Amino acid sequence: MRMYHKSFFPRSGARYRVFTFVLSAILLLAMASYTYAGVINVPGDYKSIQEAVDRAVEGDTVLVAPGSYVENIYITKKLSLQATAGYESTVIKAKLPSASVVTVEGVDGFLISGFTIKGSSHAGVHFRRVTGSTITENYLINNLMGIYVEYSSRNEISSNIATKNADGINLYFSYRNELRANESYSNREKGIVLYSSNGNILTLNEARSNVWDGITIWNSKKNLLSSNVSIGNTYAIVINNDDNELVGNRTMRRLYYVLPIVLIYLALVLYSLEKRLFRYIYKVKPKGVGPQRWQK
Repeated sequence: MRMYHKSFFPRSGARYRVFTFVLSAILLLAMASYTYAGVINVPGDYKSIQEAVDRAVEGDTVLVAPGSYVENIYITKKLSLQATAGYESTVIKAKLPSASVVTVEGVDGFLISGFTIKGSSHAGVHFRRVTGSTITENYLINNLMGIYVEYSSRNEISSNIATKNADGINLYFSYRNELRANESYSNREKGIVLYSSNGNILTLNEARSNVWDGITIWNSKKNLLSSNVSIGNTYAIVINNDDNELVGNRTMRRLYYVLPIVLIYLALVLYSLEKRLFRYIYKVKPKGVGPQRWQK
């Protein structure tokens, strides 16, 4: 019995043309549905960061060259916003101080890295209803709150420095975030604050020399605090709920921090007073005692 092989693909005629048209249409649709991530440079492509953000599409990376940028930035799409030379030379200052310097709202998968962010009476970086995003290696100074995360979950906040704000890092009704290796020091109120925020991980953070609390956990549950350092604050770690886990944290209140110095100072003062007292006692002699007794 002779077998005949019939090609799956038509090679000529109307059937071939129809097949080619359908295949081309499918490929075009597939390519149109796939968005290639692009790179936008500031100020190379656009002069302001906000303009670059507005022109970007989901998944783009906005690279910012060294310089000082006076603006408030509002972001509602998945992007990477990165300084090419780090926070020492790339500054974003609030143009409108009453607004946050960088506000990110309703985004999944955003990243900001490498900026000095300052000059807001609200927040340096403000996440609102944000998930799966990252704030890393930024320097936040002279804001009301360095980093403010509200109604947000599964974000990473790592290797940032927050100083001379009211609060360094503040989480409000936010869940399952990770705060790792941040430094929050010399803030006017608190270093790190969690308010009504559950299931977060705080590890390897340093809260130093803040006016009030190093770390505050308030009305919050099931948070893990591991290997953090809180020293030189009025209060090291303040928690009003027992349902949190603390492992291997190093703490020292400001009182204990300066107490040895105070005791040494008091000891020196007492020693000096004692020396003066003994000199006075042995210098004064009763009448009629000594050589004056035999004088006529």
